[in-house]
Amino acid sequence: MTSSDTVQRMQNQLGKNSGAHSLLEVSMGWMDGLYDSAQGLLRHPNDPDNHMVRESLWYALGLLLESQPGKPDARQDRFERIVSSVLANHYDAPGKIYHGTFKRAPREPDPPVDAVIWQDYDPNWRQFIGTILLLLRRLEGHQRLASQLPAIDTALALCIQGEPEDRVPPTYTNIALMKAWLEVEHGDLIDGHTRQRGLSYAAKINEAFNQHKAFSEYNSPTYYGINFFALGLWQNFSDDLAGKGREINTILWTDVARFYHPGMKNLCGPWSRSYGMNMQDYVAALGLWIWSATSRETAPFPSSTSELVHGHDFCLGPIAAFSAVAIPAEVKEHFSKFGEPRNISQQISIAPFRKAEAYLSQNLMIGLESSTKSFHGTDQYHPLTIHWCDTKARVNWSRLRFRGSLFGELEANKINLKLTADDGVKSARLEFSHAIQISGQTITSNGLTLHFEPTYPLEAEGNCLTINLPDFSSEYPLAITCDMSEGVGE
Repeated sequence: MTSSDTVQRMQNQLGKNSGAHSLLEVSMGWMDGLYDSAQGLLRHPNDPDNHMVRESLWYALGLLLESQPGKPDARQDRFERIVSSVLANHYDAPGKIYHGTFKRAPREPDPPVDAVIWQDYDPNWRQFIGTILLLLRRLEGHQRLASQLPAIDTALALCIQGEPEDRVPPTYTNIALMKAWLEVEHGDLIDGHTRQRGLSYAAKINEAFNQHKAFSEYNSPTYYGINFFALGLWQNFSDDLAGKGREINTILWTDVARFYHPGMKNLCGPWSRSYGMNMQDYVAALGLWIWSATSRETAPFPSSTSELVHGHDFCLGPIAAFSAVAIPAEVKEHFSKFGEPRNISQQISIAPFRKAEAYLSQNLMIGLESSTKSFHGTDQYHPLTIHWCDTKARVNWSRLRFRGSLFGELEANKINLKLTADDGVKSARLEFSHAIQISGQTITSNGLTLHFEPTYPLEAEGNCLTINLPDFSSEYPLAITCDMSEGVGE
């Protein structure tokens, strides 16, 4: 395939989804304002003195999507410069734990001898950046990349060689999906030794998914976006993985549609990994894929791009624009119109036992995960979430913070729980988006009333409710009934 054919194929991909062109246009316009020609990288939107390596390469792909083959223009100088700048931030350090990954920012110091993962380096940059470099590598005949192909080939080899064989289990979904494609297609294009390993690894991902038709990183407003990116690569740029990619992609979009509330423009919990509680207040990657598949008006996204929370993920815009695969019409309908109230139940795993439940009605949705595993109050983990619309149709929310495990079930608007506390834990906390009022065992906040049973000492302060647990037990039953005030959401 010639370079012009490949560029045209990527541009044609934009036409498969109704919102892809607007997402590309808006996200690229926003990133244009972040580009620093002196560094050849994007500035961080919340820290102008800092520059972003991974996100700059996403922008470079957008520049390529905008290009016209055979018609060079000044903006394409940025494309070449960004690729060079990204490659200059690659770690070539054989024997070191961070070998083959990239600096997150040019000013980041090299990791020390006793480097700490996530603190001193991010190993996942091998997959995040490697996948885009390999995608660009498909343009080997294009003049804009010809001089950089040897450096790209070296970088791709380091990304794969530097990755410890057992670091990324098949259940580490978003990274695993990228890793599989990177190894398979690197094997096809450059080094055949990695192909079979990648295929075996992809089969393990598929096997784990097929146990319950669910990923271990279940129901994530951010990482489902990365899943869809990787699955787009499987389907559009791999003969070996295309069939599995299409099957998983359809199941995943169908499941997202079950949990999505178009009136509130939010994905109902529970969430295995989430950076926020309201997808209209911050950039959640899944929202960009919904935008690409539908429209900006339909998608969950902040009303303005002037000051974006978690804004660096908006740099995924070009990725979502070209990699979002067209979804079935009956699934797509769920993103524009709320249907009937519904209860949802989904097994995630057996060992450990994990099960997600949700209740969605016109103005109230509740998400709950039962699990034998304690997630120790991890900030990204949200085992119990409540969303509702107030009298002004604004989205409000509440979430549980608890160090321990929980079991429970939903009966429409009633939540039945059994909390099992970690050692030394004597309280649970419900956080709210707005101020709360307390009266005995009843809490109110912006049109929502919560009734608690049995009686526990409750303490309200600002937007937080502390549920004090007695010392004589490690398991605590708790029932919460959610009632909406008249006129809420109208």
